Amino acid sequence: MIHPFLDGNGRMCRIILNGIMFKYAGIMVPFGENGEQRSEYLGICRRAGDQSEGHGELATMVLRRAVAQLRKKKQLLHGKAAKRNDLTCI
Repeated sequence: MIHPFLDGNGRMCRIILNGIMFKYAGIMVPFGENGEQRSEYLGICRRAGDQSEGHGELATMVLRRAVAQLRKKKQLLHGKAAKRNDLTCI
């Protein structure tokens, strides 16, 4: 574990992760939107730090949330396309 800052290492890591996700996928991956998600994330972080395990768990969680964000974006885009097609028919 490398902690370059006295405080804010996790926040910085999430900012970097979301910067990469936004650049290459056009999405942001939320962490801890509710208590259950926050507990899941913190549990993974503890296991990764204490046992040097959990990195696969973290990757799986990030990918699961990224897929959910991409699905939301796809639904939004399909909704806009459907509205545009409806307007052209008028």
